[in-house]
Amino acid sequence: MIKRIVIDQILDSRKNRQIRAILYTNTGKYWGSAPAGASTGKYEAKVKSNSVAIKEFNKIKDKIKDEKQIDKIISKLPANISTPLSIAAWKANVKYSNIFPYPLGNVIGGGAHGGFTKIQEFLVCPVKAKTMKEAVEMNKKIHKEIGQALHSGKNDEGAWKSKHDEFITLDILSKVANDYGARIGLDIAATEILKKGKYCYSFGCIHKNEQIDFVRDLIQTYKLFYVEDPFEENDFSSFKELKNKTNCLIVGDDLTTTNPQRLMKAKSSINGIIIKVNQIGTVSKALETITLARKNKITPIISHRSGETMDSFIADFAVSTKAPLIKCGIYGKEREAKTKRLTELWKKTKNPRMNRV
Repeated sequence: MIKRIVIDQILDSRKNRQIRAILYTNTGKYWGSAPAGASTGKYEAKVKSNSVAIKEFNKIKDKIKDEKQIDKIISKLPANISTPLSIAAWKANVKYSNIFPYPLGNVIGGGAHGGFTKIQEFLVCPVKAKTMKEAVEMNKKIHKEIGQALHSGKNDEGAWKSKHDEFITLDILSKVANDYGARIGLDIAATEILKKGKYCYSFGCIHKNEQIDFVRDLIQTYKLFYVEDPFEENDFSSFKELKNKTNCLIVGDDLTTTNPQRLMKAKSSINGIIIKVNQIGTVSKALETITLARKNKITPIISHRSGETMDSFIADFAVSTKAPLIKCGIYGKEREAKTKRLTELWKKTKNPRMNRV
């Protein structure tokens, strides 16, 4: 039973104000906050200014009595206030598994997150790790070595900015990742680089029809196991063609926006889906999407946003839902809050084990 709800605002990793909800219940105090994305999909749940969102919440707050029923009441609120409320309520009733996700770490960044490369994220996954601590430490070591190789600054997700084109950047990443037995992946965020019917990279622009062969060549050359948003957010047919031509995880984010209806439209086009609660507004809707994904043999990947807070919810959520992968970053206190929480949960769990990738 909810006794009191407190709403305030905190700064995220980009120094923007985000809404935090604190729920006081008969079992304790729980809080959640809303992250924010730099590159957002057209079909994400809508947000309003923090002040307007809080005013809308104040109109219905007296109806909220039970944390187990909260999502039904708040589902029509702006996502930047429904998300923290829903997360806080979920924490009051969480049940954990003993299965832990592999951390998919962003080591080199570009695109909307800042950097020379137009590909938004160059990712590593420590698939040889046997424990959560080992996985986290391996990603940190790779991140450090990449920084020594690039001699550059970091972007707003704590990933290194490369001064090179996509190919040289992948060569550098591939060499370091191979030394650790790690797999690599990409978030192309293709909607962000589509200009007048062409996908534009640091080396030039290619036609939409050439994008399939370009991405497939990258998968084969660099043994990629994961490619996110390789085409713009409405190109279901190209996603499908690429998925059918490779053994790689072809993942929807802007394409699907954690939305069950979008997922059903994309179910033959992808074999992986990004799960971000603030894309759909409530934890219950995100869980509905995860269940639907698994029914269609699509892998759910729990993910952070570029504007993150110290809330470690996605770590708890990934363990609770037995997600095989979690995108949570590597560097920066907001990213490390998630990896520290994963390590903490591992220590508390009886017979913990890493998931399969």
